[in-house]
Amino acid sequence: MDDLYTKPSAGSVALVVRLRLRDGADGAFSSWHARMTTSPAGVPGFISAEVSAPTEPNGREWSVVQHF
Repeated sequence: MDDLYTKPSAGSVALVVRLRLRDGADGAFSSWHARMTTSPAGVPGFISAEVSAPTEPNGREWSVVQHF
């Protein structure tokens, strides 16, 4: 798990994205994932991002949480 986590403040919000990849979509997901985790860093109020990989051996579901 990539963890860019900093404890959010009381007035923070979180954007949660959960997605299930189709077979063969790993390359496209890698590009999207890189943009999704680095682009918000320049937005005022951005606190952190967390990316969770599938927990099952053949799992396809990822989650991204961004804190603002």
